[in-house]
Amino acid sequence: LEELAPGRPRFRARHAPAGWLSADGERALEALPRGPVGLISALARPAAFERTVRDLGFEVLAHRVFPDHHLYRAEDLAEWGRAPLWLTTTKDWVKLRALAPPRLHALRVEMRFEGGDPWAAIAARLARGRL
Repeated sequence: LEELAPGRPRFRARHAPAGWLSADGERALEALPRGPVGLISALARPAAFERTVRDLGFEVLAHRVFPDHHLYRAEDLAEWGRAPLWLTTTKDWVKLRALAPPRLHALRVEMRFEGGDPWAAIAARLARGRL
């Protein structure tokens, strides 16, 4: 990046779990008790979602994987298996919540910048006319 945009600010960011969505609304990340879960997702990289859930302390019993951007139908949810709780992504939640039983929740993920607030640094550069 330095070769392409010399002297321009660069920021590192990562996705981080931030909370849960359910039919009852949003809950804190710690609100769901850790234990066995099933996953359902339609992502380009479903393994990353599964790894995130495992890293949070859940035991993944099953992961129903569909092609990225899948449009869910009722028959996709016919077999919920033995998991007492099912988790999905917020991307899939918007497609699933009307079809899914109450035991489905969504993991909310947010972008977190490393090394401070990038917006303050960008605002300072704009104020100096140097972005």
